[in-house]
Amino acid sequence: MIIDRNNKQIEGDTESVLPLESLKEKYMAFGFDVFEVDGHDILEISNVLKASKKINKPVCVICNTVFGKGVSFMENEHVWHGKALSEELFNQAIKELNA
Repeated sequence: MIIDRNNKQIEGDTESVLPLESLKEKYMAFGFDVFEVDGHDILEISNVLKASKKINKPVCVICNTVFGKGVSFMENEHVWHGKALSEELFNQAIKELNA
């Protein structure tokens, strides 16, 4: 199982709306081996997934990410959760991500 843990939901920070912590301990209590990784580091994710193939029980990888990372007006702003961009903002986001 892979979880994108960006700590945001439509109404705000997950911990202020519906607390999930400790997410790792919750999955461990159900018998999972749990790994926490930088969800923006593809190599780290790949290495954990390769290593998990040798584990003989359920595995949960919690990818800690920054919501909207790399886009100035979106980063850590929950208001963009599930909201479409205008063409102008889309072009700005693409430009920032390609910089």
